[in-house]
Amino acid sequence: YLNELLIHLLSLPCLSSIAIDCIDNVENKNDIYRQIFRLPVLKYCKISLNKPFNLILLLIATTEFSPIGYLVITNLLRFNELNDLLSYVAELHRLSIHLSNKSSEKYDEQYSIHFNHLTHVFFFNIKRTVSVLNNDRKFFTCLV
Repeated sequence: YLNELLIHLLSLPCLSSIAIDCIDNVENKNDIYRQIFRLPVLKYCKISLNKPFNLILLLIATTEFSPIGYLVITNLLRFNELNDLLSYVAELHRLSIHLSNKSSEKYDEQYSIHFNHLTHVFFFNIKRTVSVLNNDRKFFTCLV
């Protein structure tokens, strides 16, 4: 049902903000994220999809980018999922994500996130070192 709704939303050329709180199981979250990222003028997106950790890694974006400037994801994501997901939102100014420290990745691995326009970052529910760098060369590393 959510897939069909998002397909219809593509016909709204001025849709700049969306909040999705899905209580049904979403079988393929990749399709949902890809459809959201295709909305042509979307600036704000808050999304909550239940049933964490069924996301198959997205391909890293090379030609397809979203205009989203403020992204809030309230369902749990893993760092490896986050990295691929964020490759679609190069114009991001604000990011708020609930992350899990459960994954097949090494827990001592450090992560770096680089965005040209990023000004605000909020990470919840994680225990690892994150480095954030924006174009103004404002750099910080934190254990969150």
